[in-house]
Amino acid sequence: MINQNQEQKWTAKVIAPLVGFTSDKNFLDFGDFTIRKIREDIIDSPGLGGITKPQYEELRELFKSVEITKVSRDEEISLLEIYILCLEYIDSGGAITSPKYKIDELIKTFRLYKTGNIRNYFFIFTTSSYPGAQFSGGIVQLPYPSLEYYFPCSEINDFLTFKKDLTKLIPGEWNKNNRYIGVALRHFNFAKEKDNIEDKIIDYVIALEALYLGKDSGEYSYRLANRSSLMLNETFTKRKDRFKNIKNAYNWRSEIVHGTFDPAENEITDEEIEKIGDFVRISIKKFLNLSKHYKKEKIYKLIDESLFGENEWDNLQKESTELLF
Repeated sequence: MINQNQEQKWTAKVIAPLVGFTSDKNFLDFGDFTIRKIREDIIDSPGLGGITKPQYEELRELFKSVEITKVSRDEEISLLEIYILCLEYIDSGGAITSPKYKIDELIKTFRLYKTGNIRNYFFIFTTSSYPGAQFSGGIVQLPYPSLEYYFPCSEINDFLTFKKDLTKLIPGEWNKNNRYIGVALRHFNFAKEKDNIEDKIIDYVIALEALYLGKDSGEYSYRLANRSSLMLNETFTKRKDRFKNIKNAYNWRSEIVHGTFDPAENEITDEEIEKIGDFVRISIKKFLNLSKHYKKEKIYKLIDESLFGENEWDNLQKESTELLF
């Protein structure tokens, strides 16, 4: 009989489609996990519901490798022409828990690593405790037009270094000194999960406010735009452009939440929205670096002082890119 106080360990094997993920290779090996794509074939095999025989066989081999059986035809078709995360890990605790947190952790790391976006709509997994069991959360949905994340095979080592460094910087628990970064991270990922432009603007600006605004009173849009443009850019011209970009985003957010935003008058492109999202992404990485040395108010002081001195600005950039870049 197993001692009830003894931890029960079990192995989980997971496959999860990554919508929006693209690469120059059909198989990428990250060590702890792999990402693969079912190969394309032009051989027509009637009676397989749109799946060619080679594709069908490759899917079966994939399911067999992770000991998964009885997958529905909708789920099989959903896995075609989409990159699939394949993950195996050992967990403990005596109860079967969803691997969703593992999948989400990897997706959020990819999003911080570089521009672009990926999503996961469902996953299938089996465990050593219940071989052959499947747990699925839905089917793959069509990607939003701007939903794309290009990851060449040559970046695997850089990504693994980034992932390791991020683990050093992300705290086990957010506290009063760094909780604002946790808020920014949360809204950054909220925006990545949404398709509506207005919703994305709201979440991105909330993330920027959490990072760049403290207990300052008045001139919120100016402080936000000024601090972020100083943190993000290396030339005066780019600084001016970013100041304008951030100020526009803040104004759009204000109009949206007050019900005065008119999409017809504000023809905002997907590229503009992605640019704001990238400002948030880079800002989060820089604040994570700085938060290891300074509290929030000290970081503001460093940013504000960098406006008046080249050495101050150089030091700010050096410290804010210590890791993750």
